[in-house]
Amino acid sequence: MDTKTYVLYALPIFFAPVAIDLAAARLQRKSRYRLNDLLTNLMLAILGILVGLTLTGATLYVYEAVRRVAPFQLGSGDVTTWLLAFVVYDCLYYWGHRAHHEVALLWAFHSVHHSGEDMNFGLALRQSIVGEATSWPFFIPMALLGIPPGVYLGVAVLQLAYQYTLHNTYVPALGRAEQLLVTPSQHRVHHSRNQPYIDKNYGNILVLWDRLFGSYQPELAEHPPVYGVRHGIRSWSPLTVNFLPFAELFRKARACGSPLDGLRCLFKGPSWQPPSLSRERFTDVDDGPSATFRKYDPRLSGRVAAYCAVQCAALIVLSAWLMWNLGAWGGAAIAGASVLITANALTLGGLLEGRRRLWHVELLRLAGVALAGALLVSGVGTAGRTESMMLLSYAVLSAAWLAALRNDFRPSPPAEASLDLQWVSSLEDVGQEAWGVCFPREDVLKSFALHRAVEAARLPGIEFHHLLARREGRVLAIVPCFRIRLSLTTVAPDIVKKAVDTVRRLFPGFLCARAFIVGTPVAICRDLLGVQQGRDGPLPAEVLRAVTREVLDRARRLRMGWVIIKELTSRFLPQVREVLSESFTLVESAATTWLYLGEEGAGTYRERLRKKYRSMMTHRERQLVDSGMRWELHHDFAPYAERMEALYLQVLHRSKVQFETLNRDFFVELSRRLGKRAFALLCFQEDELVAFELFLEDAGEVHPVYLGMDYRHRDQGALYFNCIYKIVEQAEARGKAVVELGQTSYAAKASLGAVVDRLYLAVRHLNPAVNLLLRVFRRALFPPTQVPRRQRVFRDMRANDEALVRHGVHFEEALS
Repeated sequence: MDTKTYVLYALPIFFAPVAIDLAAARLQRKSRYRLNDLLTNLMLAILGILVGLTLTGATLYVYEAVRRVAPFQLGSGDVTTWLLAFVVYDCLYYWGHRAHHEVALLWAFHSVHHSGEDMNFGLALRQSIVGEATSWPFFIPMALLGIPPGVYLGVAVLQLAYQYTLHNTYVPALGRAEQLLVTPSQHRVHHSRNQPYIDKNYGNILVLWDRLFGSYQPELAEHPPVYGVRHGIRSWSPLTVNFLPFAELFRKARACGSPLDGLRCLFKGPSWQPPSLSRERFTDVDDGPSATFRKYDPRLSGRVAAYCAVQCAALIVLSAWLMWNLGAWGGAAIAGASVLITANALTLGGLLEGRRRLWHVELLRLAGVALAGALLVSGVGTAGRTESMMLLSYAVLSAAWLAALRNDFRPSPPAEASLDLQWVSSLEDVGQEAWGVCFPREDVLKSFALHRAVEAARLPGIEFHHLLARREGRVLAIVPCFRIRLSLTTVAPDIVKKAVDTVRRLFPGFLCARAFIVGTPVAICRDLLGVQQGRDGPLPAEVLRAVTREVLDRARRLRMGWVIIKELTSRFLPQVREVLSESFTLVESAATTWLYLGEEGAGTYRERLRKKYRSMMTHRERQLVDSGMRWELHHDFAPYAERMEALYLQVLHRSKVQFETLNRDFFVELSRRLGKRAFALLCFQEDELVAFELFLEDAGEVHPVYLGMDYRHRDQGALYFNCIYKIVEQAEARGKAVVELGQTSYAAKASLGAVVDRLYLAVRHLNPAVNLLLRVFRRALFPPTQVPRRQRVFRDMRANDEALVRHGVHFEEALS
């Protein structure tokens, strides 16, 4: 028998355990499989087999060519040959497998297998479509040992069959067998995304290699395995699952400031961060700690799920038919069948994700199948006509079935339709009690008092709209929004701003747009998507989808151009990425900065500074005193509101990022409504107010929200640096371990030891053409924040970084 016949007979052997396990789980009323995950695994297996057929012949040819030049030849009938082959193969498998975890380019191939979030026999079928291209070279040493190809293939099949059995969750640890063999328990560890388990247990049959080379890790009762990769591939499309890791890897390589670093990105470990990425950040965002991780599982109606299952069965049948007729068909027929199979896998993946537009694409695919059947009828004999009629029947029946499912793809699920959505123009109509249901009462940045003060200040050019979502009278979401005329070059590079300013001399409205923004005009470095969390923690996706659709509809009714959600933190982004990326483009906003101050046992901020920076700080503070300036703390700062507005505007007009414009009433309302939670540090020279720092305080943090300064005094007494030093002093005096220093002025804040935490905007234009241009030119309009290289400000930078992580701060660069 030839290779394709072997493959055809092997198909039932590989698929049968899945069917048996599925039936057993059903009888036991247990859930070990999800339909969308299983169908994706089957699609990947079929496409991998088809591509592997072309690679297997080439790999065996190379293997035999290398074996001919081996110094000695081993006989296939000798038992010692088989024993040697078994041990050598197992050892080479270990190193090949380890390399695929420790080399980023190889991990892009292998991560397909690890991206599965269910541990079952179906996961064993989930392999890279082109994975064979990087696996076989590791076994060339077997050819150099003179091991015949038949023995090599026999041992490979034996090892593959054993590996298949490891993918299950119901076989416990096997006692003494754990000392000799790789077991399902050990392999569950290998597939886990839990921190203690990452990059462990590479072996296939013998556990010897893991124990010998330090990669062994037993399954721990306190860490139940959670399966998948740290940055999940949120898709059921076979092509996305296979090629997204490559796209991410090469995007990371291109982002490097040095070509050498870009090359190293391909061959270093997957998590390696080169120094030249400090200015243009690329960090894999973990999609949630393993303890709170939620599987990718978009909701699908039962009727669509049944259709997808039947189409996957058709994909398997068509693929088997293609393999059986490889020798009889010409190149054009094989190419056409391959296109149909690939199209089937693509549309099936989209349907499993619930993409509504894929309904039309699936109809086009079925039309292509019908056309192939018609062409086959006209060009073949009687036997071929039978097959062509089967194709035509399949296409027509599937199209009729799909047409009956049309309503299942319309955007009106019952849970969403039951939401009562209401727009109000004032927070007074929302009420403090309802606000407290959707926003944490202890967070002053999201407090009702703060945002009522912002609204009462009547900021110029701002019009507020607030969305309330209720179900059966219970408030589920509050989404504050506002209208503003916005320059799209707010965060663009200077060269872009200058070019746009030139055009605006003739066309004043160029790249200025009416924007409908979710959030607040005040720079709190937080989003205001007030969607109540579900019982299991994460946001309910159907409520978030409903309110974002309503926001888009409201923007259309108001004839807005742009819709923007500001500002999504790096910690919150994984929860909303899946929902928002359907309608919005995620881009970077101006980043915020954090500083670790110290806590009991870690020493104060000054004590942890290196001598150079401590001396610099002391010198600048002395300069302020020598210049005759003094600081005063005021909770009632309303009498100084007019002067504070003037100082704030001086800073705003010199800032590269100009968004909101505050007024005198803002400072008055803040002082009046927030009481002790708002205070200002005022810097006087004699009786003249020359600078201020405006703070908000809650139980967790002190938040410096705005700074104002008379630039005539900027260099006198090192005023600007002393403003920032006062932030540190106030936060320390109130016993805070970390303080958020906010956006802009990155060089000055870096000199204090601050780290960068990225913020994101979700942006959408209601004109599809403009929205397409946004996606193409988003990096020019919304470039990553340019931040200076980290300075070694503290005596122990590693301890500083570990403390930041411990306090939940996500930041750009951890020093090694």
